[in-house]
Amino acid sequence: MKSFQSVADWSVADWFDWKNHNGNDSVENSHKNALKKLGWRHPDVLYSFLGIYCLGLETQSQYKDRFNQLWEQENNARQKRYSRQFLQKCCADSHLREFNNTHELKDFLSVYYSLGNLIPVWPGGNSARGRAGVYDIPEVFFHQKDVRPWAERLLEVYPDAALSDVVKTNILAAEHGSVYAVFDSITNFKTWLGHEDNYFRYVSHCIQVIQSREKHLKKHLRK
Repeated sequence: MKSFQSVADWSVADWFDWKNHNGNDSVENSHKNALKKLGWRHPDVLYSFLGIYCLGLETQSQYKDRFNQLWEQENNARQKRYSRQFLQKCCADSHLREFNNTHELKDFLSVYYSLGNLIPVWPGGNSARGRAGVYDIPEVFFHQKDVRPWAERLLEVYPDAALSDVVKTNILAAEHGSVYAVFDSITNFKTWLGHEDNYFRYVSHCIQVIQSREKHLKKHLRK
């Protein structure tokens, strides 16, 4: 098993291996001191690796048939598709190894444990995201009608948390002069991800948001 210090070189299999042996070593625990200085009493991961990974397998034409076969074999009504146990089986499947080796996933893992991949939420916000059935995708969750008031409140309470990219703007809001619709439905989001190279563009977008927020937050902490 690789060490946590080598996270920049992790593969998808390395991540699952690490989580199996260090389940309590979360992104939040990795930045306790910074979170205390920032005054974030209820931090949460911005982009879930399990959500990102599962959506790729579900929406990409070359992988989704095998993914669905594995899910049918699982036959566990209580388990979610983006559970760690099921996705680890997908990771080990020989038909899906090509997906594991995509550079976008590796680049995402290299920033996953960054401070920029954490956000403040309201009390109970973490649980609300888990129950929403949107794979922890923030751009979908925060644009749901019943969540919008909470999202707007976050912007007011934490003006220095660099939240506008995920709470206020659309996904890939202005790329090449085009504007994309707000996704308040995970079904519509999945459909969009399945078109052309939108999934990998989205993963690259997540990486850019994390890196941008990382710079902003570290600069804020130095004040």
